[in-house]
Amino acid sequence: MNKAKAEGKTASELIMGWIRSYMAEELQGTPDLAKMQTDLENLKQQVAVLQNEYLGKLAA
Repeated sequence: MNKAKAEGKTASELIMGWIRSYMAEELQGTPDLAKMQTDLENLKQQVAVLQNEYLGKLAA
């Protein structure tokens, strides 16, 4: 409390600051599932193309 007073802050202000900081971290850590789905579909397509090219070369 002495440190808070020295900085001109109340205990409530400090607690609210910690809560806001915690919530901001949580929001940043939330993955964008729609983007991940799109990226995964793109990777699947790329793998399929590479497989077809590879299998074509093996057959030749």
